[in-house]
Amino acid sequence: MAPIRNDTDRTVWCELCDESGTPLLLDEVVDDVVYLRHMDRSDTPEGRIRVEPGQRVVVTTPIGAIGLNASGDAGANDLLFQLRVVPDGRANGVVYGRTLLHGEADDGRRVHVRPGESFTLAKGAVTVALDAIDDYYRNVDHERPQGSLATALRVWFGIDPGANTEMHRLTTAAAYRLDAAEHLLRRAHSIRSAMPDENNLTGPQLVAKADELIHLVQEGIVALARCIAIVKRGIRTSSFAVEQQAAIELHDASIKAIRDAYEHIDERAFGKVGRKRDDERATMIFDHNLLVQDGIIEYLEHRLDITQLPHVLEACRTAIKALAGGPPGHLAPPTREVQ
Repeated sequence: MAPIRNDTDRTVWCELCDESGTPLLLDEVVDDVVYLRHMDRSDTPEGRIRVEPGQRVVVTTPIGAIGLNASGDAGANDLLFQLRVVPDGRANGVVYGRTLLHGEADDGRRVHVRPGESFTLAKGAVTVALDAIDDYYRNVDHERPQGSLATALRVWFGIDPGANTEMHRLTTAAAYRLDAAEHLLRRAHSIRSAMPDENNLTGPQLVAKADELIHLVQEGIVALARCIAIVKRGIRTSSFAVEQQAAIELHDASIKAIRDAYEHIDERAFGKVGRKRDDERATMIFDHNLLVQDGIIEYLEHRLDITQLPHVLEACRTAIKALAGGPPGHLAPPTREVQ
């Protein structure tokens, strides 16, 4: 909006709005300039604005977020991550901002830049948390509300290319297995939970649902077991301490045994646990009644309730992020400053 000047000899009271019709608020009066700003989320309309003779009305520009992009090309469709920006001071024609810390309360304030001012993010003003990137990508695809940890790690490692190469590879590999397990097992849990209420389905449709459940559980367990194996290797080889996850320790043995049975189903068909060991109980892996009816897998001495698997998935996510984040520093880990 072009500046408005009161060229009369009387006080004028203005009611001005932005392009959407939302009232503008008084920011500050400096000499003969009345600065107005757009409303932030926590603001309420303040009524008319007083403009004295000779004063000019100038509207500031709001900045509420910045983006991390894959290139320096203006207008390119390559946004990787968006960060909220809040005010951090103003001095000598410079208005400062900083990014909101992950978990910090957001009252909706934005940086409001006046004409002639420069907007600056000083050194240390931009921090990125891996948890924040992970949360951000949970809202990208509505069909995968759990998001993609592999995608979050791609952005995370892109911020600091100097990260440990081996751990970069290891955590990325674990994240891909976790993403697959998340997608498969959460879908399986959804199907299993809905089956008792699907009275409108025909018999063949219920049979198809049951077989989909079995398929998803088998593939999901294989992916989860591999993820756990990679995570455990990462913890063993890490140069810094990473907390063991109780949910993984509790279910690891059962998940591994069931995974081995699914992966070597040809041996189990002949009652073999491994190529040399005979055990008539090995054929238990072919009995899916308990899985379909109660969501439980029984194999040998193992009993795995699929309703417990989301806890294991979350534990894997926590461990992978701890490994990818590097050793804890002075900032809340895993967090990095962006220069």
